[in-house]
Amino acid sequence: MTRPATGGLCAAVCVVVLISMLATAALAGAKGPVVWGGATQVDSSPITAIPCPAAALCVGVDGAVNVLSSTNPEGSAESWRIANIDPPNALSGLSCPSLSLCVAVDGAGNAATSTDPAGGRAAWAIDRIDPSINDRNSFSFEPNLLQGVSCPLASLCVAVDDVGNAISSTTPTAGSAAWHLAHADNGIAYECYHYNETGPDCQPGFLGVSCPSVSLCVGVDWSANVLSTTAPSQAGTWSGASPYSASDEHLWGVTCPSLDFCATVNGYDGQVTTWSPRRPFAPKTSTSFVDAALFDVWCRSRSLCFTAGSSSAQRNVLFASTAPAGGRASWRITNIDPAGITSLACVSDSVCVAGDSTGHILIGRTTTSVRAALQRQLEASIRQAKTGVLVRTGGYRVRLTTPVAGSLRLSWYQPNRRHPSERVLVATAHLRLARGGTRTTRLTLTRQGRQLLATSANHRLIATADLVATDATRITAQVPFHLRTPR
Repeated sequence: MTRPATGGLCAAVCVVVLISMLATAALAGAKGPVVWGGATQVDSSPITAIPCPAAALCVGVDGAVNVLSSTNPEGSAESWRIANIDPPNALSGLSCPSLSLCVAVDGAGNAATSTDPAGGRAAWAIDRIDPSINDRNSFSFEPNLLQGVSCPLASLCVAVDDVGNAISSTTPTAGSAAWHLAHADNGIAYECYHYNETGPDCQPGFLGVSCPSVSLCVGVDWSANVLSTTAPSQAGTWSGASPYSASDEHLWGVTCPSLDFCATVNGYDGQVTTWSPRRPFAPKTSTSFVDAALFDVWCRSRSLCFTAGSSSAQRNVLFASTAPAGGRASWRITNIDPAGITSLACVSDSVCVAGDSTGHILIGRTTTSVRAALQRQLEASIRQAKTGVLVRTGGYRVRLTTPVAGSLRLSWYQPNRRHPSERVLVATAHLRLARGGTRTTRLTLTRQGRQLLATSANHRLIATADLVATDATRITAQVPFHLRTPR
């Protein structure tokens, strides 16, 4: 008579996941809505913009003359390609409305365009689109004449410069003649406002532009003016500039992920302001970070925004919120990067990519997606439980997956219904990963676990996955199940 095998994958009679019961997940000690993994060095200069038109492509520009690209942004440093496309001019902005178009701008009035952004230097064309370089005023941020660019579709790109001009094109790859310059900002610079001065040097410079569609663009300038247009490709259609006010000196960036939501930050005053561009005269909502200076803002949607800056406690911090108009309490520190986050984009509702001032790339995942991944990991590990091997040898090899870098512990407990704090640890496995991925480790029975499985054949247990990410965020998921050991 052949003895039944106990070392392979156990059939359903051995392990039963309680599908009828809702698996539970808990979030403990989370610092914010996004969990950030370890940094990967891909460049030696600050990464100042990093749009990701799809999960399969992220493109960035640095504070020098380079374009970075990767078709696997979550991969190693080797998955990133660096191309020197615009020497000697520093690139100051980048927009990629699709996989087949990216437009960068520089400090010499040029636009660099490519229909193959990951194709290296030869895939980029350089065209002079802003002839106003000699009009630079004394209060601008030299040498960044062009301060930003936004392309909602391939059929429209809008760039802004530091003397109040908007330069637009409906065919951005068609060369210099396809771009049209119009003066858009008639605001007054800070110094001129307070000293009653006038003239060309009193023109505040744009510091950012965001176009959620071809029918709306919003820009902000150094003197706290917010300007917008519903016809970005037409001259003379920008409006909204207002004189400087003492409480709003300088707006460092703007993001409009939709037609009814925009956000900007007031740099040194540490203030995030949100509003609906559909109702430009409606009251705006401002959130004050009294102990921080904020330098840029990025929003995936009205329910996920980030702002970078320095606080009194940490030199460089990244704040995040799922309710950016909800006041200071709705913002959390999601990552402390010693170098400081300088660019950020979300590939999807669950994955974000950030660049810092020393050329590192960081991958972030929403805590909701991390919990879901841990949930799936638990269910898969239970179904694959080798209970025969576990009973005979006290453990077996198991493959564990973590979506972000950190420390992951898988544990099986026997709960005590009368005294929940007195649960018995039955088995455990542990992994520490420098980046997200799948690794093999050993699930090992504890001494109490050996005794438990030796005395009974049917056990009601709880499996938990406890992840502590590199940014100290802790996420725990759990699944109740039945374990039946062979007899």
